[in-house]
Amino acid sequence: LTNVTDVGDEKVNKIKCYHFKGEVMSEALAPLTGTTATGVPIATEVWINKKNFQVVQVQLTGKITDTEVDGITRTLTFSDYNKNIDITLPEID
Repeated sequence: LTNVTDVGDEKVNKIKCYHFKGEVMSEALAPLTGTTATGVPIATEVWINKKNFQVVQVQLTGKITDTEVDGITRTLTFSDYNKNIDITLPEID
């Protein structure tokens, strides 16, 4: 995260958080998207739990891949850290 600005404290789902804004280059998001556009700064907001410093939410605005529309926004919300989950594969028709 570059060009970081402290936006102030906010609550996300009743959790007190630090809120920061900045930019991430599209290539840095390849582990999430597989492929990326080249050299595109993605506006990024991050909310971090004030109590345990875990990421609560991330918002990414911008064209991460070449096939996306300009201005697309994604909001990722994180919860239940270290909780075991079962993932069931969907049925194939």
